[in-house]
Amino acid sequence: MRTMKLLTLLLTCWALGAQAQLRIGCQESVQATMSEAKLIVEFKDDDGNPRPNEIVLFKSKKTGKTFKGVSGSDGQFCTQIPLNDDYEFQYKVMNEWVDGGSVVSIPDFKGQYTFTQIIILNYQPASNYLLKNVFFDTGKATLKPESEAELKELLETMSIRRKLRIRLEGHTDDVGDDASNLRLSQARAESVKAWLVGKGIDASRIEAKGFGESQPVADNFSEEGRKLNRRTEARILGGYFD
Repeated sequence: MRTMKLLTLLLTCWALGAQAQLRIGCQESVQATMSEAKLIVEFKDDDGNPRPNEIVLFKSKKTGKTFKGVSGSDGQFCTQIPLNDDYEFQYKVMNEWVDGGSVVSIPDFKGQYTFTQIIILNYQPASNYLLKNVFFDTGKATLKPESEAELKELLETMSIRRKLRIRLEGHTDDVGDDASNLRLSQARAESVKAWLVGKGIDASRIEAKGFGESQPVADNFSEEGRKLNRRTEARILGGYFD
């Protein structure tokens, strides 16, 4: 079960020169301009401890432009962000984007300003996640090109959360015999693992296991049900917050 609390503790603007200490955890190249504020977001847990490695996204309600980043060891993320706009906030859990339920408003002040927002994050990731858009050639373990976007989302999480360990779990429908389906599901799980390892993820952080047709999530009497049963999941084994 995933829960999340968002509490805006502070949203103030300061003259840039008066608040230089707020740059801690942010690149020095990020500066306020006449048309863009410097937004610093600090993520904490309920006890006030910093939350590093949170992957965050701010989306302009006017233009749809996104500003994406990762909180550092001090829990901070900063970016240049246009004035006079509202920004929806999301954070990432494994390969899914979760609505933060918060809107950050940047007023239309004239001048160079730094804005600070403190957000309390408290959530527990689910034990396993469906890789919704991972596809294979029929009857084979060859990944289709359209799988790349989904795999890149998982790669991003594993690259940032360097101690995260997962098990890739392959599943099939019941077309064909049990033994063939078990081999196919194992090969498909290993194919996803090979893709991640090929992108630089340590193989020791990834297990691969096929379950064949033994764990259906829908019936196998319709194409729609069989399609749901042909799936790849990522199960968290540990290290998500380490």
